[in-house]
Amino acid sequence: MSYNQRVGLLGENLACRYLMGKGYRIVERNFRKQSGEIDILAWDRREKMLVFVEVKTRTNTFFGEPAEAVNFFKQQKLLKTAYRYLSKYKREEDFRIDVIGIKLDYIRRVARLEHIRNAVEEN
Repeated sequence: MSYNQRVGLLGENLACRYLMGKGYRIVERNFRKQSGEIDILAWDRREKMLVFVEVKTRTNTFFGEPAEAVNFFKQQKLLKTAYRYLSKYKREEDFRIDVIGIKLDYIRRVARLEHIRNAVEEN
């Protein structure tokens, strides 16, 4: 596993722990289809809503903040993959797509975690 893959996996694990601490239930991780991948699928118990979560983890900000990596192209892939998930499992409930950006410090501890709810919307 490459360094970037290890950092990404660490970020996803931290995001899951954060979400569970907020009362979410993790439904699935790393759902892959030809259209793309969803890092985390979680159930928001308060809003009774399925949440597709994209996690971006960085160890530095030379290329911008973690959440800034979710550009228009990535947003479109996330939407397409979310609809593929709903179609595959014949689910018709409301959903949203959140982004969790994680900045790690030099010893890979969380320096900052930003949870952007409903970060991706249909045009």
